[in-house]
Order: sequence, then structure tokens, then C-alpha cells
Amino acid sequence: MKYGWITKQDADIIKKHLILLRQKFEPLIALEIGTYLGETTRFVSQYAQTTYTIDNDSQTPELQDSNIKQFIGDSAEYTIHTRIPAPLHFVFIDGCHCKTHVEADFTNFSPKVVIGGIMIFHDIQPSIQTQKTRVELRIEVKNTLKKIIPNSWDLIEEEYSNESPHGGCAVYRRLS
Repeated sequence: MKYGWITKQDADIIKKHLILLRQKFEPLIALEIGTYLGETTRFVSQYAQTTYTIDNDSQTPELQDSNIKQFIGDSAEYTIHTRIPAPLHFVFIDGCHCKTHVEADFTNFSPKVVIGGIMIFHDIQPSIQTQKTRVELRIEVKNTLKKIIPNSWDLIEEEYSNESPHGGCAVYRRLS
């Protein structure tokens, strides 16, 4: 099975939470930020009735699946996030990992998540090597989340491998 650029460990975390949410919410509505080639989007869409996906790369392939609604643009921009309707039950954030976008993605999409819904932030490792820029980027996802997540959200799972240069998930559940 293809998962895209996420590890099998990350895919197992995503699958576990999608299955649990599907038992609670029908229909299950999901959002992925950071489509790239669409493999993770297709994986998520196997568990959701509707999966919205956002990527700012115009080279992202068009996804033909009937239950996937695709948007090209910056997830932090008003014109994009306002086009994603509420309610959302599951949000997987794997887009731009800079502090500004992590904050914007949480601020823009967390109000659309139902109580009991899940937001998963990917790439919580401290650094990665990117092929596009060939420079090491400091990923501050984990540190940013600690500063911006309010008490109405609970960190229920955090997993990553020190042996992998990327990946890892921080899973939050909306409490109120």
C-alpha cells in the first residue's frame, strides 16, 4: 500500500485514528494540507466519505477520485481556508512547516473541527534535509504547537523515530 512520503509508522497512526473517528462520525469528513503527489490523500480518502486537500504547488497532479475535493493554493490564505466547509472530523497537516504556517493552519482550521475530532501535525522532528533547497530547515512544529494549542485540545499521541530524518506525528483531540 502506498502512503506517500509518510512512514509506515505514521500511516499506522493516521489509520488508527481514522478508524476510531469513523466509528463515531458518519459521514467522516477529512482534510489534508500538503498534497504533493496525492498518495497520502488517497490513503486518507479510503476512510472518509469526503476528503479535502490543499497544496500550493501547481504541479500537484489532479486527483480523480470522486470523494476527493482538491484545492491549489496557500493554506494560510483567506481565499483557500474559507473554501473548506465545516464540520471537519480529521485534519492532517503536512504542508509548510514554518512557524507562520503551522500557526495559520491551526488558527484557520481548528474552529472547523468538531468536538472529539482530531488534528495530526506531521514532521515533528527537529530538522530535515529538503531536496528543493538543499539546506537544512529547522522544523519547529513541535515547539510552535506547545505555544499555540489551547486547553480545549488534548495531545493524545506523539510518535517519531530518532533514526528517521523526517516524520513523526503529534495527534490532538478537540475537547471543547
